[in-house]
Amino acid sequence: MATPNNLLSIVQWIFRQINRNPPTSLSSANNFTQTIIDSVNEAQRNVGEIAKSEQWNIVHASDTFPSVASQRQYTITPTAGDLDPAIPLRRLVETTTPYDLDEANEEQWKVRTRTVTTGTPQMYRVTGTAITSLARSLIIELDPLPTAVITYTYEYFREFPDLSLDADVSHIPEGLLKYGGLVSHLRHKGRDMQYELGLFTELLTREREKQSQNNQRMVYGREPVQRVGVGFPPNFGFFGDE
Repeated sequence: MATPNNLLSIVQWIFRQINRNPPTSLSSANNFTQTIIDSVNEAQRNVGEIAKSEQWNIVHASDTFPSVASQRQYTITPTAGDLDPAIPLRRLVETTTPYDLDEANEEQWKVRTRTVTTGTPQMYRVTGTAITSLARSLIIELDPLPTAVITYTYEYFREFPDLSLDADVSHIPEGLLKYGGLVSHLRHKGRDMQYELGLFTELLTREREKQSQNNQRMVYGREPVQRVGVGFPPNFGFFGDE
């Protein structure tokens, strides 16, 4: 599998497309170089919104945490620091057996925790979020109250943090970052972008078709995920809505 291009190589590619000498590094970037970096990040955010709404594979990630005897509440923070706390967990799985814990609603939780019980957790609920300068976390509670150390795997939806360093890479397909960044830059400069937009749209259409086929092959033993908008987001700035 080819190694994805890092931010520096993507920015250099865009410079070459607009007939400018590319930078050798992004450290101490001048104003113009920063506008190119901003355009790449705008492309990443916009494509990322489509990826989330259509359940692309790249938005899915997982990590683990251990339970502690007699502890109900846990702050879970992926090692990658890329959890999107605005979207519920996909699954919480007891790793050893394994089995899925059910997510409880407020009424279920009130009934279950009215009397404290101990044992192997069967349900969980999300009680809030925690945000630091380094990562975003979810705060969850387990029931029954654990009596032993058990490893849990949680599947979550990832965010796409802005790229800033030379070596930064994205989960967004490289071609979409390149052409999306180029289109974003040309649009902000008021230059014609129809040719580049056509190439970007073709790449995006192919990726959406591929991801749709992947989704149809996936079976999780549960109801299919309902897509929340198969078109472009309303604020997808590449399409001249401003």
